[in-house]
Amino acid sequence: MVTAFWPWLLPRLRLGAALALACAGLLFLPWLDLVPAVRPVDRLTGFVMASGGLLALAGLLRRQARERPSWALWAPWVLAVSLMQGSLYWSLMARFFMFMMPPLVFGLAEALETAMEAKALRRIYGLSLVLTLVLSASLALVDYRYAAAQKTMARQVGAAYGRDRRVWCLAHWGLQHYLNEAGARDLDWSRGGWDQVKPGDAAVSARVNFQVMRPLRPRLSNVRKLAVDCLIPLRLISAWTGEGGFYSNATGFLPYSFSTELLEEFTVVEML
Repeated sequence: MVTAFWPWLLPRLRLGAALALACAGLLFLPWLDLVPAVRPVDRLTGFVMASGGLLALAGLLRRQARERPSWALWAPWVLAVSLMQGSLYWSLMARFFMFMMPPLVFGLAEALETAMEAKALRRIYGLSLVLTLVLSASLALVDYRYAAAQKTMARQVGAAYGRDRRVWCLAHWGLQHYLNEAGARDLDWSRGGWDQVKPGDAAVSARVNFQVMRPLRPRLSNVRKLAVDCLIPLRLISAWTGEGGFYSNATGFLPYSFSTELLEEFTVVEML
């Protein structure tokens, strides 16, 4: 929230603002999309975040910022994260950019305190604090609901099948961890994939997932789906129409998405 909107309050950044808007506009042009359809709300969210972030970088590089003693700390910090993102990881991942937020925020705050009166700054800081707390608390509740659903699902599967039937895991992240704790085994292509799943076994997967193994041929089974919802219209990771991809670059280009889609959908396949 801060790096998206504070940079526009900096004085004498007209050229930087024009370049930031132009670059963000080019970045989110439809013909650069990697998925068939990107929702307008996600495209707009990405444009706002990207243009603000680029303008924040422009503000950090301006001559007035370089003359301040603290610039020697903020600039190398930002550069180090940029190099890590650009050279050590092959694609954008939203959670890596969290390391760039502190120096940008501190640099922006220093510039605003130099250029604005204390009364105006108090209003800006107060409003920013309220908005950031509301957004952060909402995202934390969504994330807690998501994590709790993984635990609950693993516990239910363990209680229903774990005693006398073999359970196979096709999931990643939290669900994989909790299913493994409950005694489930990971399905492995190198060991036969779905041929490992015998009549009476159960296989569990999640919609919010990546590279899930599908059966190579039809198999007789009962399939049960369990949906998990959340009333807060924010998603840290999307598996339907949103572009939230905080935990994985494979799911979207945003740290979070304004969306009311399902939070998660589990699938339990019982082999017959």
